[in-house]
Formats: sequence, structure tokens, C-alpha cells
Amino acid sequence: MEKLTVCPVCRSEQSLRPTLTVPDHSLTGEVFTLERCETCSVLLTNPRPNSAEIGRYYDFPEYISHRDDAPGLLNWLYQQARKWTTRQKLNLISRTLGSANSRKLLDYGCGTGFFLNAAKESGWEVSGIEVDSLARKAAAERLGQQVLGSVDELPDGQFSVITLWHVMEHIHELDRTIGKLLHHLHPEGTLVVAVPNPLAADATLYGDWWAAYDVPRHLYHFSPKSVRELMSRHGATVEQQLPQVLDSVYISLLSEKYRKGNLLTGVLNGIRSNWKARNNGMYSSLIYVIKKTGQPAKRDSAASFVESAQAVTRP
Repeated sequence: MEKLTVCPVCRSEQSLRPTLTVPDHSLTGEVFTLERCETCSVLLTNPRPNSAEIGRYYDFPEYISHRDDAPGLLNWLYQQARKWTTRQKLNLISRTLGSANSRKLLDYGCGTGFFLNAAKESGWEVSGIEVDSLARKAAAERLGQQVLGSVDELPDGQFSVITLWHVMEHIHELDRTIGKLLHHLHPEGTLVVAVPNPLAADATLYGDWWAAYDVPRHLYHFSPKSVRELMSRHGATVEQQLPQVLDSVYISLLSEKYRKGNLLTGVLNGIRSNWKARNNGMYSSLIYVIKKTGQPAKRDSAASFVESAQAVTRP
């Protein structure tokens, strides 16, 4: 396990405070602590499994993004909703092209390649990165092309759109990875990031049962403020904040499953969460449309922010 001592979003020191303890409802039942940065408001799973340990926490049949055949009613509903949301995603990235009109798309954390394949069939020149070896193999077979295993394998070149669909919350080397991705983004290109929102009404309602905490697989839990802070440090800005309205229902259903509640209650709670979000924009999951604005913020030479330097490893 490793313990962060510096906030990976805003780099504040001595600003992390324990906020909530959450069990791993999906697999092990282990309890993890969420700490909040008092400066930028990001929540961290801290301490957390290091990159060598985290793999075992993904190793179960119901982990949907790494499988196309995950069992169960909720997973079937997820697959059906995915078809609709994929069309919405394709419409969104087409609208963001602007002058970066090469239609070159990179999907970081592409899973089994469902979204990338739909984009390829729609005329995009696609590339994918997937850390999990089995999902990467499935994506390569689906696409009929190589899928990379790391951002370090990217060749020189720039993409008009880079997407991270519910991936940024999983990245150990957050600062370094976002920097690398923005380096490979066309100056007029678009970075699209979707993450859960811990300020949503369903997160407040369910507390430590909220499925989108998904510890320890989710290393971070981003508020809109923390997303803007992270991107600002890398010379980018959030231009749009958009809802993923189906996520509140799905997350509420999964939360009810964890606490052995009523699935109808989950549907109603998801709908209520969306209704409340109409006034404050705090939907259960949010999409951020991000553009480059200039040079990244100057980095402190004493903390060039290789993430391993801010992590105290524990046995």
C-alpha cells in the first residue's frame, strides 16, 4: 500500500484530512479511507494499493468495463444503456472538432473497445490505450488493430480529440498522464473527461454505500472545482460541463444492490438526484469538455511531481 502526502491535483501539502471510510462492496470487503484536500476539494482513496497491487481488485466477473459478458441484470442494463450513450458520445466529440478537423481520436482506457469501434465505423481514425491485458486483447480483436498498453507507447503526433470515459479516477500517475495526453492533443483539439461527482445528491444520500466511490479501484473522486484546478495547472481550461443523466439511476441501482435494498427505490433515487441537479448542475456523473489555453503552470523544481516522490510506500 502507498500513502499520498501531497495532493496530486493542487500539490498542497498538509491539506489532506480523513473524511469517510468506505468498504470495497464489489469484491474484498476491505475498508478504505477517503481523504479530502482542503484546498481543491478532491477526495482521495488514501492509503491505496500501489500500481503493482491494484490488479487483483479488478479481477472479478462483474467488472463491466473489462468484459462484454459480465453476468447479472444490472450489467445487462448497463450494456443496453451503453449503446445509447455511445451515440451521444459520438455526437459530442463531432461537435467539439473546431479547426482540429483531422478526426484523429485517442481513447485512453478504452476497455474492450466498444466506443472506439463505433467511432471507427463512423469514420474516425482511432487509437486506444488500455492497461488491462485481457481487455486490451479484446479491444485489439474488435478493432482489428493494435491497442497500446501505456501512454508512453504513443508515437509522435497529435490527436484532434482525446477521451477518458470514467478512467481518470483510476490513474495512479495522474499528473504525468494528463501532461502526456495534453502534449499529444492538437492545439485546437479537445480533451473530453467523464468522472463521477461526489457532490451529487445520490452520493450524499447513500454515503459509504455510494457505488461510484468504488474503492480502491477509484483512486480519486473529483469535484468540478478539482477538475478545473488540475487542468489549469496543465495549461487547459474546462469549457463545458455536461451531465450523464443515466449514471445516477445506474449508480443508485448498484448502491441499493450493495445495501440489499429495493431496486425500485434505486430508480426513484436516481431520478430524484437528476431532478435536484437541474438547479445546481451536480449530476451523479459529469462530462468535462477541455481545451488547451497555453503553457502549463511552472513546476516547483523541488517537486517535479513524479508521483512516486509523493507516495510513502507501506508494506
